[in-house]
Amino acid sequence: MYHQAAVEATAKAEGADMAAAQAGKDATKYSGMLTIEKVNGDSTKAMMNAQMVLDAQDAVDMALMDAEAAKMQAMNAKTAAEAIPEGTAGKSQAIAALDAALMVANEAIKAVTAIRDGRALDDAVFEVIGTDGAGTPRSIADTVGKFFDTALKPTSATNNQGAGVSPGDAATTTTGLPLDSQVMMDDSQGMTWAQIAGEANVMMVRAGTVSADGTYAAGNQPLSLASIAGMTAKTADVTDTNADVVVPTGSVLASGTDGAGFSTSTYMGISGAVICLGGTDGCSITDGKLSDGWYFSPSLPKAYYVRNPDRTASEATPYVMDNLYAQYGYWLSTADSGVTYTVNTYSLRSGGTTGTDFNVGADTDLAGSATYSGNAVGMSVRRTPKAGGGNHFDSGMFTADVTLQATFGASPMLGGDVNNFQGDAVNSNWSVTLEKRAFTAGAIADTDGKSLASGQDGYWSASAYGNDTAARPAGIFGEFNAHFLDGDVAGAYATRKE
Repeated sequence: MYHQAAVEATAKAEGADMAAAQAGKDATKYSGMLTIEKVNGDSTKAMMNAQMVLDAQDAVDMALMDAEAAKMQAMNAKTAAEAIPEGTAGKSQAIAALDAALMVANEAIKAVTAIRDGRALDDAVFEVIGTDGAGTPRSIADTVGKFFDTALKPTSATNNQGAGVSPGDAATTTTGLPLDSQVMMDDSQGMTWAQIAGEANVMMVRAGTVSADGTYAAGNQPLSLASIAGMTAKTADVTDTNADVVVPTGSVLASGTDGAGFSTSTYMGISGAVICLGGTDGCSITDGKLSDGWYFSPSLPKAYYVRNPDRTASEATPYVMDNLYAQYGYWLSTADSGVTYTVNTYSLRSGGTTGTDFNVGADTDLAGSATYSGNAVGMSVRRTPKAGGGNHFDSGMFTADVTLQATFGASPMLGGDVNNFQGDAVNSNWSVTLEKRAFTAGAIADTDGKSLASGQDGYWSASAYGNDTAARPAGIFGEFNAHFLDGDVAGAYATRKE
């Protein structure tokens, strides 16, 4: 019984020591994650981080109580053990074990007290409660959200764009915040090479580099690879044999050694390099069949690929690069070290998409109208009344559904709506009407399009794209802001023809 009490008291004291140490680390960690930069403008995340700091303070207090309880348990057990008649077997050993438990408990109390009373925890809690001690996680959220209330709100009755909103068409950052403040979206319907090969089959190996043109150079850099063992290879000049892997004309399909390979090759139509990683056993090629040890690495691992629409060519080249989609998103920036912030929205065609290959004019062979649907993303702020007057401010990323209605002909028109706003800083009842505007040449400038919501009018822009001058646009993308009685939004979108 006494030995068990010693074991339990020791475990409890050691657990309290470890819990306090972890809580102290958590407090320091989360107190440094309360600013706009650290939470990418997400006031809910800032509020949760602030709560983590206060929870850590409570955890330290609890750890101290646990350490003191462990000490009391050991002391009570020792008092009981000392009352055992002299000469009783095991008495001295029990007292010794309880003395050791008391020592552990006293050390734990000392360590936890140092954390509780230390400057690190005090500084962490100060970041939440402030000088007057009145700060709360909710007030931390309001501090973050208030920045975006200012940034997204119209600057005047005649200027519908917030002072901190910068629409554009380049997905790049400016000074201030790190790359992870970017939210980058696209509406490609293709797959990456890893999805095609099977993500479970892809691995990272330090084997060198594969450049954008498929040139392979052996080295120690990490490469994304998938085994192509058992597949058939051929040279590009051979046309009467189907193969999953095609290497350049003039290549010798012979056994390879570790680090050797074939640059500018293809795997199911995807450009890259064929590399031997067979180790001391090397790699073999028998009647075009690749043995274990042969791998493929793409030249553009993040590119999208779609099934080849040319049924004849697709037998030899199953996949081609997707060059018909839009990219859109936003990022945050500050040019004055966090005094003010800008929400930079962007939307653009993918690198290979031709912007002018479509027809919005009168054509009896083409549909007179079309519906385009897709998604939007951006930053929002929502205002909610608080007790005693004033507002709480919540900010963060939102997503929404976008539907556009286009009519084509001599006077093309485009309009639509944005609905189903989702996020921690939106009102689920928000709805935006994108007022119908002339769609001549497949574009609406942000100075022309008007967005209508429950507050002041906002703006919207649109650009069409396609790859066929004898067809209606394949997709439409753009940017918008909108104002509600209880909030504001700024974002970008991409849609495709239904």
